[in-house]
Amino acid sequence: QSWGCRRFKNTSIKYKWDPLEAVKSKEKQINAYFEIATIENLVKVLSFNPMILHIICHGEYNNQRNKFYLCFEDEGKLKEVYSENLLGIIQNIKSPPKLVFVNACHSEEVAKVFLDAGTPCVIAVQSELKITDDIAKKFSQNFYQYLFEGKSIEESFTLSRAGLLEKKCYTCCCAHKHEPDCKWYQL
Repeated sequence: QSWGCRRFKNTSIKYKWDPLEAVKSKEKQINAYFEIATIENLVKVLSFNPMILHIICHGEYNNQRNKFYLCFEDEGKLKEVYSENLLGIIQNIKSPPKLVFVNACHSEEVAKVFLDAGTPCVIAVQSELKITDDIAKKFSQNFYQYLFEGKSIEESFTLSRAGLLEKKCYTCCCAHKHEPDCKWYQL
């Protein structure tokens, strides 16, 4: 499954969100690691064999290479991380995460590498859709709230998406391709 997002012009994350909010009220124990999105930190976090990997960064499209990429940091500068870069890292993982959530615009193509590496469920952003930061944040909050309540990944995804539609969301989160004349595609 995947959901829509808008393009960003810079690499700064515009919202802060504590994913542990969802478990604090549930009296569940969770080990969480928060790191800046760098290749080195990705390798470090994956070495802990996490059940869930949640990546928050930006995603863009390189017209010259005709490829999508994730925006990681490298000593304060932007590093374009392509599918082949991720593949080189995750193909060496013995126990891939059960869930990878790539919360970045245009991340669908790059996130497929996790599926190929054996992760059974990957949530990513469809390449051609747009979404605002507040909707991305709310979707993540809702998703983890439902997941930590014991709902399945699929049900958590579906409920989170439905919850946004009830809030008069003016951005598409319907996880399907759109025709060029679709009002959501044009945002």
